[in-house]
Amino acid sequence: MSTSSPRFRTALWVLGSLLFAVLALSGLKGYRDLRAARGREAQVEQEIDAAQKRVEALRAKVEEERSDPVTLEHMAREDLGLARPDDVVIVLPKGDGETGERGRQGRGTETPPVHPASSSQPPAAGSPAHP
Repeated sequence: MSTSSPRFRTALWVLGSLLFAVLALSGLKGYRDLRAARGREAQVEQEIDAAQKRVEALRAKVEEERSDPVTLEHMAREDLGLARPDDVVIVLPKGDGETGERGRQGRGTETPPVHPASSSQPPAAGSPAHP
């Protein structure tokens, strides 16, 4: 078969066309995949930016609360159960049983029993409010 024969040229043309079609189709798929990946990348970058803004807002809130004496005292009293040396601490008994209320409502913690020897003196600075 000679390179100048019409059958060879036709076969070469068909083979070249098929190769071009395969490459074109795979290129389109690759382009669609690339476009989808770039869209997902933009979405992820937006999510990262939003998360970084939330982190910065939380850091600013933490710094603000660390420097606010009223907030610090509230956290010490409510969360840690601390009292000042001159505070009078009254430990309430458990709820009436019907409602299930406790001395510290909404916390779900039980108030420890009061011992007569420990209730006559207020707690020292930095010590828990209840014995």
